[in-house]
Amino acid sequence: MSDYTSQIITAIEGRIDALTSYEKLRYYFDRQKNDNRSSLTGYAVLPGSISPSDNRLIKTIMVDQEFQIVLMDQYRNDAKSDTSIQAKIKDLFDKQNTILTDLASSKIGLSGLVLVTDLIGIDQPEVNEENKTVELIMNIVVKYRNGI
Repeated sequence: MSDYTSQIITAIEGRIDALTSYEKLRYYFDRQKNDNRSSLTGYAVLPGSISPSDNRLIKTIMVDQEFQIVLMDQYRNDAKSDTSIQAKIKDLFDKQNTILTDLASSKIGLSGLVLVTDLIGIDQPEVNEENKTVELIMNIVVKYRNGI
């Protein structure tokens, strides 16, 4: 199934590249290591758990796999308010919605493999004062078929 996971990650990354100007982050798991000498406007696609799906077809195993899509953006500090952070958070929610809509309607560009893409949820935005970044994590589930 890891080949399917790789295909899905590559396809999601391709869709994000087409929809945004964000670049892949250098560090996916310890995102604090992404320093502000390089651009901190980026994304990461992380695979999650795989569980069997209720639907079964002959000679096919249906699975649901979770993925996290992380969007990160920099903000500039304003000594008098946090309006820059507020604006970045709104923008990240808009971008996540655009990405979700595209992934669901296009079946991630893998219509022969992917059956359904669904939203699990979007986590509360995380503000990192040290790096001056805001991060928003969307959790999706991708139902796909594994031919046997």
